[in-house]
Amino acid sequence: MELSLTIKVKLKLSNPKDALAFQEVCEQYRQACIYVSDYVFHQNFELNSIKLNEVLYHDVRQRFHLKSQLTQSTFRTVTARYKTVQTQLRRSPNKYDSGKKDGDGKEVHMQVQKDLNWLWHPILFSQPQADLVRNRDWSIVDNGKTFSINTLKGRVKCGFFLNGFEEYFDGTWAFGLAKLVKSGKHWFLHISVKKEIAEMELTDVKHVVGIDRGLRQLVTTYDEKDKTTFFNGNAVLKKRRHYKELRRSLQARNTRNSKRRIRKMESRENRWMADVNHCLSKTLVYSFSYMVPIRYLCWKI
Repeated sequence: MELSLTIKVKLKLSNPKDALAFQEVCEQYRQACIYVSDYVFHQNFELNSIKLNEVLYHDVRQRFHLKSQLTQSTFRTVTARYKTVQTQLRRSPNKYDSGKKDGDGKEVHMQVQKDLNWLWHPILFSQPQADLVRNRDWSIVDNGKTFSINTLKGRVKCGFFLNGFEEYFDGTWAFGLAKLVKSGKHWFLHISVKKEIAEMELTDVKHVVGIDRGLRQLVTTYDEKDKTTFFNGNAVLKKRRHYKELRRSLQARNTRNSKRRIRKMESRENRWMADVNHCLSKTLVYSFSYMVPIRYLCWKI
């Protein structure tokens, strides 16, 4: 079985010019993605990166001064983003009241499947970033101590902080695509890593734990020792009710400022809930890591 992960490595820049080189290549890559996205939108959503490469390759290289591999990566980045949006639209069809009722007197709702034609404008790329191909746009040199990253002005060599990711650089993991991004004042490389691990046979399972998810109790677990553990969700419910009432109050005002606050609040609520779920899943992993290897449990969750 292949285990795939993404690790976030902080870069150690010794020269301010290196940061400017990263900023330049990321901004040009972003502008190139916007240009390709506009073409895809107005050309009946052509999502074949090979065909896009045949039509736009020389134009994109000349306009944005990207190198060959980065130019081709823009086509894959744009098509992947459109395919993600396409999947999201399919999962949320447009529902409306048909004006009819069934035999029980309930209203009958119709639904219309959504596709990319529902988009009003091309997909935008707001955050500067660059997708780098292993051994072409980025590589590891100096016996695993330095990254060599391709930019518009040549390669930049920089160190990095592992901060708990040492095991992924022991030679047993294979590196793939990397994403160069800036967060705050620091630069990071998001690297995809994969490793072949042995399949877990059901006959080798000697310990079993049942997990039930809910609202009042976020998670209830029951293990082979007849031990039941509850993770109470009342605090989470209370906070979500608070967000709901605040959102209702802002919607009633129906002003530009209230709509802006609603968008910010929704983003804050989503980040908070994602953090709650992450902390809960980590707690479960370490609580029952004696039963199965941690990587198996993380993968299952």
